[in-house]
Amino acid sequence: MVLAGDLNALADSRTARILTDAGMVLTPARGSSFHFNRGLNLFGAIDHILHDCATRLTHRPVAVRSRPGGQWPSDHYPVLAQIIPGAARCGQP
Repeated sequence: MVLAGDLNALADSRTARILTDAGMVLTPARGSSFHFNRGLNLFGAIDHILHDCATRLTHRPVAVRSRPGGQWPSDHYPVLAQIIPGAARCGQP
């Protein structure tokens, strides 16, 4: 299972703890994922990609900080991760 979205919550927040306590794995993206439509990076990522124990990330998620055509596509940067399904088995080392 994979969950991706704008949680409006930092990685150490109560919201994130609820999801990790339920068995999801959260690997925070480096830096900010919200920029106020101005490129201002004032706090850590609030957009996350979580996955279950039967999948794994190849690398830490990354926020893509670009302005295609000089325009911000959103007030959030897209967060990307490569996920390998079936790469692990739950409860197995």
